[in-house]
Amino acid sequence: MENNWGMSEVTDQLRPDPSSISFPALDAAAQAYVQEQLVRYWQADENRMARVSDFGERLRGARADSDVLFLAVHGENFPTVEYLVHGLRARGIKTYGVYWFSELTGKEPFDVCMSCGGSLGALVEVLLRIPKLKIYLQAHAKRSWLSQLVRALRPDVKIYHEIYDWMDAFVAREHEQAFIDENVFSRVEIDLMRACETWVRTRSNGFVYKDGGAPMAELLAKSTAPSVQVMPCPPKSYQRAPRTPAAGPLKLVHAGQLRSAGSSRAFTDLYAIPLYEELMRQDCEVTVYPSAVANMQVFEQFFGDYFRLGQREHAFRFAQHLPLKSLIEALNGQQHYGMLLYHFDEDLIVGKRHLRGALASKLFMYWAAGLPVLVSEELAYMASLVADTGAGVVVTRNELGTLAQRLASLDYAELQRRVVLAQQRFHIERFIPRLVELLETETAASPAAACA
Repeated sequence: MENNWGMSEVTDQLRPDPSSISFPALDAAAQAYVQEQLVRYWQADENRMARVSDFGERLRGARADSDVLFLAVHGENFPTVEYLVHGLRARGIKTYGVYWFSELTGKEPFDVCMSCGGSLGALVEVLLRIPKLKIYLQAHAKRSWLSQLVRALRPDVKIYHEIYDWMDAFVAREHEQAFIDENVFSRVEIDLMRACETWVRTRSNGFVYKDGGAPMAELLAKSTAPSVQVMPCPPKSYQRAPRTPAAGPLKLVHAGQLRSAGSSRAFTDLYAIPLYEELMRQDCEVTVYPSAVANMQVFEQFFGDYFRLGQREHAFRFAQHLPLKSLIEALNGQQHYGMLLYHFDEDLIVGKRHLRGALASKLFMYWAAGLPVLVSEELAYMASLVADTGAGVVVTRNELGTLAQRLASLDYAELQRRVVLAQQRFHIERFIPRLVELLETETAASPAAACA
């Protein structure tokens, strides 16, 4: 038996026919790339399809006028999705979650949630079976074509696409070949990402962005779909009052992505061991909480150097990855400062527009944990937020060698007072009214202005 898009409805092994799914916004090379992805990730065994069937049954009675389906590639990797669900629940909006890859932990905030276990076949079946719900999609970079897949399968649903890092800023056009030479992206992937992001900004029902300042304003000027900025802030319930660590060395923490030596020139800033050694020479203690990794091979590639550094340096601790709420609790009262410090070397090929407009979720996670923040001045938008709130310190590259001395001269209690004020300003509940307004938009409107 065939469904309406040319695929056999079997539960043990679905066989894709990628040529039956049209992506009119893509050129032939980009469409061929997406079709290859469909084949590569199609695996849909009986267990996965059982999840789909159970999920579909649990969505019976969902309200098309108000309920929202969140579709994300990974869970908590870019935590806006999980944060927003807390705020929507407080307004009585039911949320349903689907992860393409991440397995469930049992602590997801959705009313109903499922994982496709990496299977696009299962994901497609979910899209075909769900009622006519609004879909909030979080997918960027190489996965940004997912909104066009949703549109191809369900032209009747509204798609609101969140993109975390926009390629127009991340990959400067003059550096495209460097990214290709470094095997970060292929030519077809770069062209695909730019085409998909243009589609999101002009053809989706709306889009959500988190970058700030002038770089994002340039992208908004080219957009016709309605949009809203949502800063990746934890909900109020995650926030903890600042507490000073017990007497001892200055304690600094980094949470999130890092890379070992020898990584691509697109990620040289994420090799932070020289920076940490510089800080430890000033009698600081440094702790790293890494982002989640899928397997030990990836662990070695990203974090192996840090694990070995912890084995030989008593002032360095390489901790286990923690879910965000648990991480906030672990940092509270145990660290003095959260770090957004990097060595931005000249051979870094990431666009300077990207650095100026970057807005990392860890900034708000540190504040939620009660920590003042140390931020590199090159991260101009985040540095402006830290300077504006006074809840941290903007650090220049030439100050890193004497940073401990500078921090010793500061009024730490005043910094903590400023963190409390930052918590009152930066929480996900602040952005919920704008998001709800976007989700209820019936016609296109001019893009929302970036909020400070």
